[in-house]
Amino acid sequence: DNLLFQTAQKVLSDPQPFSHRSERAYYWNLYAEAERIREQLATIASRGIPATGTAEILEEIASALEQGRPAKAMPNAFAEIDPRLAGQLRSALHVAQEPEDTTPSGDMPRRRTFSRRVITDAYITIRGNLRWDSAYLQHALRLAVVLFIAVTGERYLHLERGYWAPMTALLVLRPDFSTTFSRGVQRLSGTLAGAVLATLMIALLHPSAAVDIVLVIFFGFLGYLVIVLNYAVYTITVTAYVVFLLALAGMPSHNAVVDRIAATLFGGALGLLCYAIFPTWERSRVPSAIAALLQAHGRYIECLLRVVAGSATLDEADLNKLQSDVWMLRSAANTSVDRMVSEPVRPRNIDARTALGVMAASRRIGLAALSIRAGVKENAGRYPELEPLAAQFGVAFDLLASATREQRRPDAMPALRDLQEQLSPEIPMARDTDLLVDAVNTIADLLSGDAR
Repeated sequence: DNLLFQTAQKVLSDPQPFSHRSERAYYWNLYAEAERIREQLATIASRGIPATGTAEILEEIASALEQGRPAKAMPNAFAEIDPRLAGQLRSALHVAQEPEDTTPSGDMPRRRTFSRRVITDAYITIRGNLRWDSAYLQHALRLAVVLFIAVTGERYLHLERGYWAPMTALLVLRPDFSTTFSRGVQRLSGTLAGAVLATLMIALLHPSAAVDIVLVIFFGFLGYLVIVLNYAVYTITVTAYVVFLLALAGMPSHNAVVDRIAATLFGGALGLLCYAIFPTWERSRVPSAIAALLQAHGRYIECLLRVVAGSATLDEADLNKLQSDVWMLRSAANTSVDRMVSEPVRPRNIDARTALGVMAASRRIGLAALSIRAGVKENAGRYPELEPLAAQFGVAFDLLASATREQRRPDAMPALRDLQEQLSPEIPMARDTDLLVDAVNTIADLLSGDAR
């Protein structure tokens, strides 16, 4: 669900020159309501409270969005729902019922293409990747060499429409091993299959110009349908589309098939060979990715608990930023671990089971944080006894991050369990802190075992 929220935020933040401001406000309001509903769901789930009837309301809102209509009134759907969650659901349903009257509930993020912040962020990103151990610098160098060889090779070999060779190399090469080789195999096999399919159709149908037009439209439409589902099938449709398009332009279909196969095989093989000679293994990046996630968890948890303890003021903007950082870093760490697991070499930097175990514990930390966040506003400053635990959580996460990054046993961990057991059961987030302590101790045990 973190990935879904990130995707929705990116889409909403993207400039929409043809949309009305009120329309953008409508979707931003629904996004904000979805975040609040998510927090309340995490809270009642951690306390064992059933969410009966919630799915029906959310499905009606989703259906209304998909069909472009106002949501239906559901006055009897809230009877068995927890009151706080019911309030959030009513608010979301109200927004979905009256899109034309919606005004922004907060400031909508604005993004200018060449604003000072965008340029500064780009500069920081480029500067941060100007080091040899950066996977993106290695990818840029690999891509530059492959494109130079592909362009030079297709001209030296006098390939007809040889631009397919560098284009294939560009599409195949990725910063990581698994994506590069899976896309490479799918691209090459899809091209061969598409060429065979187009050849058979030409031999059997002997298409006229009118039939060529129909086939071009058909394979173009089919390609758009499957582009996200399967890259190999998409490549089949593109190959057939190109063959019939060139045939429509007057080029012999046999020549189009042969040229497509030759250039694609040359570019694809070149890309795969270059990556095999100069690979970038994800295993070297996993410890840093997990360590960054653990540090972000620590900052967020410590801030939440300090607000509830009263030693820090409630700042929604700061909390949103810390929460967004955790989501982004968890997504990056998950991707990094998945890539490492699919690599053909045995990881030496961190054991795959340890990495997967840490990510599982991280999800439990995220669930507890969501529950605490849902009640932070109403409980701000009410429980000063949480202050020692907040400070020690910050220390614990820093120790775990350092141990992960340096691939060693964690230093002596704070006595989190003793501090947690001193809390009164009446504190609303006592159960959440219990879950946090379990997750932190689990990560410490995993790292200790991996370092042996």
